[in-house]
Amino acid sequence: MKIAVVGDVHANLEALTAVLADIDTQKPDAVYCVGDIAGYGADPAACISLIRERSIPTVIGNWDQTVAGTVDNIDGYNTRAQCSAYWTRGALSPEEKRFLAGLPDTVIENGVQVVHARPGEGNPMKYIMSVEEAHEAAAAAQAPVVFHGHTHIAGVFFDEEPLSYSKDDEFTVPAGVTAVINVGAPGQPRDGDTRAIWCLYDTETRKGQFRRCEYDKETASRKIIDSGQPPLLGERLLLGK
Repeated sequence: MKIAVVGDVHANLEALTAVLADIDTQKPDAVYCVGDIAGYGADPAACISLIRERSIPTVIGNWDQTVAGTVDNIDGYNTRAQCSAYWTRGALSPEEKRFLAGLPDTVIENGVQVVHARPGEGNPMKYIMSVEEAHEAAAAAQAPVVFHGHTHIAGVFFDEEPLSYSKDDEFTVPAGVTAVINVGAPGQPRDGDTRAIWCLYDTETRKGQFRRCEYDKETASRKIIDSGQPPLLGERLLLGK
């Protein structure tokens, strides 16, 4: 089975549209989203609508919680992010906020688990960046392969001895090894590559690849700035960090 997973969309309609078009060329059997549909970008409602139109199973991210008002975590954001969160709340309807609030913490099917950050109930704010955090994530995993986002940097931790990490565009999950895969962030890339990114994985061959595609980042950037949100949120799309 071929599985496509898209990461932190962050209200970037141009990036999401490009990713979904590329996904369609690969004809996967299932498509998932690791959450954070909203925040930072200028098109939260349109991105929510597109995810819903395509019935893409999606887990809740920390930004989804924030803009839906289900948790009181906005004080933990920096000033620019706080501005974006308040703007996004105003740009969404009550029904759209209810949709975000109702997203699950995790999706487990087809031999994979989809979460936003670290596996474990109620953990959409916990990063996986260190060896210790990767071990903890693998120990909490409920499937041999876990897809997540949150850091906006694509890469794979393999829970073997010793634990290994890969940022290669193509990878293979060894038999008997739990893999924790960060699918990157098409909506707000932070790895120095401005292209939109997503992950394609074959559950039978255990082979995966990070696919990148160009999109109209100039338009996406300008729309953020024109919306009245902090200009840096738009400018960083042109830098990939």
